Amino acid sequence: MKWTVIGQGPSGLLAASFLTLHHERCQVVAAHEGTMSLWSGCFDKGDSEPICVLDENRQTMLWELWRQLFWTMGIPMRLGDAYTPTCVGDLKTTYLCPSWQYSFNDPESLWIVGFDGLPDSFLDVHVPKLQRLTGKDVIWDHLSKPRIWREDWGTVRWASFMETLEGKTWLRESLQLKNAQIPSFWPLLVPQVMGRNSMTTIQWLTELGNQLGRQVFEYPLVSPSLGGMRIYEAWQIWLKSHGVSFIRGTVTAYKNGIVQLEDGRKWNSDHVIMATGGILGGGINILNTGRIEDSVTHEIFGNIMDQELRWEEIFRLGFLRQGTVSACGRQRAFWNPDKDRNGGIMILNTVYQALKEQGLDLLIPEWKGGEIRHVGR
Repeated sequence: MKWTVIGQGPSGLLAASFLTLHHERCQVVAAHEGTMSLWSGCFDKGDSEPICVLDENRQTMLWELWRQLFWTMGIPMRLGDAYTPTCVGDLKTTYLCPSWQYSFNDPESLWIVGFDGLPDSFLDVHVPKLQRLTGKDVIWDHLSKPRIWREDWGTVRWASFMETLEGKTWLRESLQLKNAQIPSFWPLLVPQVMGRNSMTTIQWLTELGNQLGRQVFEYPLVSPSLGGMRIYEAWQIWLKSHGVSFIRGTVTAYKNGIVQLEDGRKWNSDHVIMATGGILGGGINILNTGRIEDSVTHEIFGNIMDQELRWEEIFRLGFLRQGTVSACGRQRAFWNPDKDRNGGIMILNTVYQALKEQGLDLLIPEWKGGEIRHVGR
């Protein structure tokens, strides 16, 4: 069978990954890059689900499958309920968190550093809030701008600098001036600009921790987020290495098993997964009538059509059917992760449900053991 995933945000990429693990032919088509650059890389459960699809044990199995998937991409993840501090001293819940980002179950005293010249670095005014929330001491420092710093430096430019010998030397020497004065069992938190690549970032944090004699982690900044960008890059590389093609274009129709783009390109597809409900506002919305509209101008410019489709079923969570089109992520009805802080479980549940509606159940024995290998093995 041949599958087409519309959208390359986290829901679309996860759907394509699960299809790949189960040896299904798959391609991803999207008009824009998706929303990963808005994510620090953490995925949360939140406090509510519109409809409970799975019992707790089966839900845990899905989370573990997702964690293993990231591991094969070279992105170690911590799985379980935890908290992670933000750059303004708040605490956010997390359930699946990359190892480069600090998260905790039991609060501990922290040494937090901000960079002069880096927007959204942790500031001293945020220390009292974090101390109040955790009940632990926080020591804050800021590092002066490096010699080559320029006013146009954003997070990506900072990350490029941190990958150089000059950047690593600047950071290490700046931190060593204060390191001996702070208990070694206090973790050090630095801004999330330690590198653009997931593997090199983890290596640098480990190396820096060994040099300082303490654990070193990042704390997330406001978007664009290097954490999400690292994951997006590694995710694309992994999918492409497993034969998934990425097509840039806007879908205007799906009829009689044929996907058609705005520029006239078309191909056969036995199944379609719609993951087009992202939050960048630059893509497409597929309405529950089947009409396709521009998400900014709301101009109607196409239709997804199937003689047997009943659109209320496609967008309804929990309805089991055998069809050729289903929706996942924010495209799915009833989910509002901005309000409920359940973006991670939204992605996982709706992708699972969208695939199940088209005959692929990730948790039945013949599907559950999809092959997971490192790239290159």
